[in-house]
Amino acid sequence: ALRAGVRILQPNVGRSGGLWETKKIAALAELFNAQVAPHIYCGPVAHAAATHLGFTLPNFLILETILSDFHQEVVASPLDWEAGWMLPPREPGLGVHLNHDVLADHPYDTGGRLHLEMSQTPLDSNNSRLASELD
Repeated sequence: ALRAGVRILQPNVGRSGGLWETKKIAALAELFNAQVAPHIYCGPVAHAAATHLGFTLPNFLILETILSDFHQEVVASPLDWEAGWMLPPREPGLGVHLNHDVLADHPYDTGGRLHLEMSQTPLDSNNSRLASELD
């Protein structure tokens, strides 16, 4: 893909093998003058990992976000923004601590389905359908 001219890669830290493997992907991208914009869809823990990754990459482009009020409640110390910029977490590790009370009030339920492909709707909704089930 890089030899074909791809200029922006969007690896997902949670699906591309973690921080170390994603950093390797970014290093390969840099060899081809491509930029990296980490893809985030998993919530605040993956967001924190992608944030840390972005601070280390010379070819980092932009950090997308899906953080909602709920995502910010899931962590005891939310990720900080200032004037549109993400600030580095100050805590050890990824810099996030889970709020277990909030998590206990919102159990993850896929209805017994293993979530390994894109879903058009939340898996616990009444009308959940996987992309492969669409017309």
